[in-house]
Amino acid sequence: SLRRIMSNEDNNCQAQLPLKDVPIELQQKVVDLGGKPDINLYKVLANNPTLLSSWIDFAYSLRSNCTHIKTTS
Repeated sequence: SLRRIMSNEDNNCQAQLPLKDVPIELQQKVVDLGGKPDINLYKVLANNPTLLSSWIDFAYSLRSNCTHIKTTS
């Protein structure tokens, strides 16, 4: 699990997982889907490239298959 360390002095949180470079093939996958691969979420998930790939598939399926419901006030 991703645990966080909090300093009592300044309330700064720091993730214990390092930010890793996103594998080039996954960067290209994100770009092909219209996204930006240089975000910290992807860099943390890059610690497990299989998980990152699955996350990209999941997240972009939501984005591309959603419908906007117009509401009236």
